[in-house]
Amino acid sequence: MYQSNNDSYWDHNKIQTSEKETDNAEKEILRLGANDQKKIFWIQQRLNVSREEALRIYHNSLL
Repeated sequence: MYQSNNDSYWDHNKIQTSEKETDNAEKEILRLGANDQKKIFWIQQRLNVSREEALRIYHNSLL
């Protein structure tokens, strides 16, 4: 029983972390210019990834 509760606790934290990452990614994307937003959207669509992952890929491509 404890294992089950522990798993539930970690799943809940994982969901909260994911939501926080999504909010942060959304805010960062909105701060970018239209061309950068288009590039991130293109990455997201072509690679079929989340916005967070598309943003990471975009930032890595700038390095």
